[in-house]
Amino acid sequence: MADKLRLLLVDDHELVSQGLTALLAPHYEVHGPIRDGHEVLAAVLQLKPDVLILDLSLPGRSGIDLLPEIHKRAPRVAVVVLTGHADWSLAKSALLLGASAFLPKDSGVEELEVAIRTVLQGRQYLSPRVPAPRVGGDGAALPPAWSALTPRQVEILQHMAKGLSADETAEKLGVSAHTIHFHRRNLRRVLGIESEEGLIRFAALLQARTQP
Repeated sequence: MADKLRLLLVDDHELVSQGLTALLAPHYEVHGPIRDGHEVLAAVLQLKPDVLILDLSLPGRSGIDLLPEIHKRAPRVAVVVLTGHADWSLAKSALLLGASAFLPKDSGVEELEVAIRTVLQGRQYLSPRVPAPRVGGDGAALPPAWSALTPRQVEILQHMAKGLSADETAEKLGVSAHTIHFHRRNLRRVLGIESEEGLIRFAALLQARTQP
């Protein structure tokens, strides 16, 4: 009998992680859950799973910020993003940053299994539950505070919209990653955005609304 494929589960919600483990354990060798973003990369490098099921909203370090580093350090690991945010711009960013699949958490187990099979075949999967972008761009309004952003803040947002990680942005701008994280936190405060995922969505929206 062939060995089961290894899955590493990253989610900080007890009920969600228990449910996923119960559903997937009959078919896969399930490890985790990992609950803190700071522990994810080390766990991936140690376990070398076939598939990483990754929530984006994590304490310590967000999943969206981890994606480029996971892709760089463990390129053979297929990352399935399972998130509570069914947002097209966030899905686009996640796939650009190295995710292999993107599903909202209200997807059924059948769709999750389809996504896992798809990524194991080397293909990407985007859930049909993610709303398609509107023709002609995103119609959402930009917060008024965006017009008061400094050129450096706008530059950082542009890099985020292109899918660059904090480390990659720091290298391009010739500053430390700590400085970029500081700017991102300040941007969230100024714009009234609660999460890193929300800032990614805003960056994509700003790019769509302001580019020629």
